[in-house]
Amino acid sequence: MNQPATAQSLTDAALGALLGACVGDAAGAVLEFVEPAPTTAQVQWALTMPGGGVWGVAPGQITDDGELMLCLAQALADSPTFDLERIARTYAAWIASPPFDIGTTTSRSLGAAQGVQSAYAATMTSAAARYCMESKANGSLMRAAPLGVWGRRLTPAALAECARQDSCLSH
Repeated sequence: MNQPATAQSLTDAALGALLGACVGDAAGAVLEFVEPAPTTAQVQWALTMPGGGVWGVAPGQITDDGELMLCLAQALADSPTFDLERIARTYAAWIASPPFDIGTTTSRSLGAAQGVQSAYAATMTSAAARYCMESKANGSLMRAAPLGVWGRRLTPAALAECARQDSCLSH
């Protein structure tokens, strides 16, 4: 019987977590906005990462949620502390890039910082509280993987607080 692969190092485990999130995002990209819920056959097809869908993504291309997850990973990579303003600036730079798609929740919250020169986090959090409290978008959930990797040494309560603060930027 085959044994599951195990990470050879913490770096392998971290990269595996981020890559796994990107693979899931890319596989699901072709099923965004499929109504009614996708069939088993459609899910099996999506797992081949064929590209296409509403956005015409390339095979294996991640969505805006995956791109923001990588922005968070970048903002946390060299930071010994959770710096919400640094994270918010990274998200604002992504919006200015401009990405191929920005979901409504992301546009209303993170997009509120366009043209802002400071207080990115406060601007995004305020916009999210005003416009996005009823959102059912999964963007902040997609950003959980880098938090788990970065916060491995934190207590569960401290890590949960970091996740709450990041989520409040958009939801």
